[in-house]
Amino acid sequence: MLADEVVVVAVDRARIWPVFTDASLLGRVLPGCEQLVSAGPDTYRGVLATKLQFLTIRADVTATLTEMHPPAHLQLVLDGRPRGLAGGFRAIIPIDFDDAPGGTQIRYRLELTTTGRLASFGAPLLRDSFRRQVATLVANLERELSRPVGDGAVIERGPDAGGGAGGPAAGAG
Repeated sequence: MLADEVVVVAVDRARIWPVFTDASLLGRVLPGCEQLVSAGPDTYRGVLATKLQFLTIRADVTATLTEMHPPAHLQLVLDGRPRGLAGGFRAIIPIDFDDAPGGTQIRYRLELTTTGRLASFGAPLLRDSFRRQVATLVANLERELSRPVGDGAVIERGPDAGGGAGGPAAGAG
């Protein structure tokens, strides 16, 4: 079992929930998100990119929200197939939102599996990259929701967004 990560963001949890139910907003906070569209209730399809040392990996991804208990808990499940690499990944990210002084405490955990060539590519490297991307998602969430209404600021969405690791597209195993 992986340890939970806990962070407090300066945003009321009632403002956080809608981000996960809107493809446009979710696409703005997912690191490395190049495209995200609704594919049905609580399901999105898109393209995520991540920079992994000397290369950028793009993956076709289906994101599904499960175990939804607004505004306290949801689980984000990412199923992806990297372009040009055999194999795939599945990331299961349970997320809890609790009121905290000055904002919301977000507790999350990353459970990640990889298959095929992707699994042999370097699971520890991929796992670290994916952990950074989940942390970047949380930071992007705070930044997006903290900006004044009508502000033209846009979250960086390219493969280098968020400290050099652009998205969970590569997964980790």
